[in-house]
Amino acid sequence: MSNTHECTLCGSSAVHATTYSDTFIHRGVETAVDGLEVMRCDACGEELIEADQARRNYRKMVDIGRTVDGLLTGDAIVHLRKRLGLTQQEAAELFGGGPNAFSKYERGDVVQSIAMDRLLRLVGSFPLLLDWLRAIAQSDAGLSEVSDGRWSGAVPVASTSERGLMFSTAFKAQSIASNVSYPELEAA
Repeated sequence: MSNTHECTLCGSSAVHATTYSDTFIHRGVETAVDGLEVMRCDACGEELIEADQARRNYRKMVDIGRTVDGLLTGDAIVHLRKRLGLTQQEAAELFGGGPNAFSKYERGDVVQSIAMDRLLRLVGSFPLLLDWLRAIAQSDAGLSEVSDGRWSGAVPVASTSERGLMFSTAFKAQSIASNVSYPELEAA
């Protein structure tokens, strides 16, 4: 299609953007997808997809695949990063993945690894870990010298519905808590 939206098949100028629904199968799971975009000619019914529409449709498919795989969607990654008060560049420096990683994760150009997804969820549940990641990112010495032993031996000690998972650490007068419940760690 050209910028004038003239039909390439019949030449009509009665071409407009519209949406449709389709079914997507990922790993054997069939999912209905609404809001897919296409250009349709009212005169002859020809359908063509412009480049920007194809990108948006592709991103919807990627997020369905992420959902089926149990991974955070692009929008969920944006929400988590913003909740943590990080720019895309800061998130890439702290979590790794390269200088443009978070831009690509959020747009759906690249699907994050399972390990990255777990790290994001962990820090989302325990934002205090951002300080630890910052210390690692700023150190050339590596984890063992950065942690100073304060995190080694951190042990989950309790899980309650009010305070979530509690760790025993070497931090004085500090504990890590999450609002996420871990019933498998609750005392019998």
